[in-house]
Amino acid sequence: MNILKLFYRNLTQGPSTVAFPFGPAWTPPKLRGRIRFDLPACTGCRACEQVCAPGAIRFDKTPEGLRFMMWHNSCVFCGLCNFYCPTDAIVQSDDWHLAHP
Repeated sequence: MNILKLFYRNLTQGPSTVAFPFGPAWTPPKLRGRIRFDLPACTGCRACEQVCAPGAIRFDKTPEGLRFMMWHNSCVFCGLCNFYCPTDAIVQSDDWHLAHP
């Protein structure tokens, strides 16, 4: 294809990518994103910790009880924690904005 034809086509059709940091971005339905944890719904069975392959979920014993810790930088968003939680205390949201300063 001639470079001028290609340039004209790109100029008339507009950008083919989303302007994520500068505008809204499309989120696909049923996206497995950031984990949301509901502490009152948790029974402390620790099934999510057992099935988490990369070890992104940990429970620590404190004087107040169990403390839930989640590392999103280790999470592979497989959804096993959500699947095996008997009380739906762990839910995967469609939030994929994980970058932070």
